[in-house]
Amino acid sequence: MNPLPALSAAKSIDTICAVNSSTLTATGAASYVWSSGGNSATEIVTPATTTTYTVTGTDSLGCSATAQTEVVVNALPVVSVSLSVNSICVDDGPFALTGGGPSGGTWSGNGVTGSTFNAGATGLGTQQITYTFTNAAGCTDSATTSIDVTACTGIVENNGNSSISLFPNPATEQLKITWNSAIAMKSIVITDVTGREVMTVAVNASNSATISVNELPAGMYSVNTTDANGVNTVTRFIKN
Repeated sequence: MNPLPALSAAKSIDTICAVNSSTLTATGAASYVWSSGGNSATEIVTPATTTTYTVTGTDSLGCSATAQTEVVVNALPVVSVSLSVNSICVDDGPFALTGGGPSGGTWSGNGVTGSTFNAGATGLGTQQITYTFTNAAGCTDSATTSIDVTACTGIVENNGNSSISLFPNPATEQLKITWNSAIAMKSIVITDVTGREVMTVAVNASNSATISVNELPAGMYSVNTTDANGVNTVTRFIKN
């Protein structure tokens, strides 16, 4: 009676993150067949969950034995990203990036420094913004979104004119527009980044108007005001 082969199975990495690989190695026989389908002494596997692999080894006398090894798999973090705006003017100042989850991750992309996006550093076009997070097990994943950098041509800037103010900015449900009481306001029109009119605001004798922006999609909007003297001012706000 011939003895069974002294078969053993090992792996290069005991614990991996999902989508990573480990190399299985069998010794002690002449030929091998793995439960994962391979038929060589080494087998590269990429399990999605913790998996036990079995190898059958056969020696030159035709005697067979089996051995097992387990690869432990840690799940990737569930990463999401949703920016408060999806478009921005190229001459706007730096924009704070928020909306990445779980918190504690990092931002990357063209025009990104730390957690700030600067449209002036990218130029016009669609820019990809990536949020990356590493969990306690050391596993990393990321999510990517985009932001459109536009020229906003034809828009006259407020240029620090304190006669028109918007609050809160960014706005979620309501936006309050106030102006100097000496201004005889004639009209207020809200436009999106393409210049399309999305809302006309009723103007009364007071120096303020409160509007509901709850139904507006998230993004950058302009408040275009015209007084009785024909002076036009544009002030922007962000809708979360």
